[in-house]
Amino acid sequence: MVPANDINEAVVKQFVSHYAKRHLKASTAHDVERILVREVVAPWRGRRLSAVGRADIHELLDDIVARGSPVSANRALSWLRRMCGWAVERGLIEANPCTGIKAPAAETARDRVLSDDELKAAWEAADTLEPVYAGFIKLLVLTGQRRAEVAGMTWREVDLAAQLWTLPAARAKNNREHTVPLPDLAAEILRTLPRIDDSDLVFTLTGRVPLRAFGNIKCRLDARMPPDISSWVLHDIRRTVASGMRPPKAPELTCPACQR
Repeated sequence: MVPANDINEAVVKQFVSHYAKRHLKASTAHDVERILVREVVAPWRGRRLSAVGRADIHELLDDIVARGSPVSANRALSWLRRMCGWAVERGLIEANPCTGIKAPAAETARDRVLSDDELKAAWEAADTLEPVYAGFIKLLVLTGQRRAEVAGMTWREVDLAAQLWTLPAARAKNNREHTVPLPDLAAEILRTLPRIDDSDLVFTLTGRVPLRAFGNIKCRLDARMPPDISSWVLHDIRRTVASGMRPPKAPELTCPACQR
């Protein structure tokens, strides 16, 4: 049941349980919970959401920006606004305090691509990590797919004999099923990955949940790469593959009769 009070952390918990986990993809719901717990619950613990005003929200966002995380401030506002709208619908608060508040930071689309040397450095650095992390990074490079899609890969989606990975619509960002060809090296990496009991997850440490701590993985990768490489994020691998790597050629078909 929805709580009878509107204590901040109780509302966050109910919003995540009754909205995010029911209506959003699992990876998105996980991000929403992480953002709200860190940016909203922690600084406002014990406060009633109905007592939060516009000035409080501006102060909250200013603090996030001041620590050097303007994009995080935008995300915090976005999900706080969504949560407060949900709370109004549920009768927990009378009005959405985020109404009329603009995102604190302007965002521009990233256009960072990795050079051949940078991509090689990332590949070689991945070799120094545990197999599950190394395989994850290398599959990003070899398939050019999104990090959450690769991290959530299951064995039932993969046909190693045909070297195909069928990403179901439920896990695809565009909500459309599509099939990704797996190069020989990708198939070989998957064949050599350690498996945990009867888990269907390909990239997992526990067998119960897929890899999630992308920030930690990236930090470990950075620590093993040359220090003079400019800042980059995992999604830049996908952009690099799309803009700078050619897809493998289809095999040539020959007629047996022509070989006579």
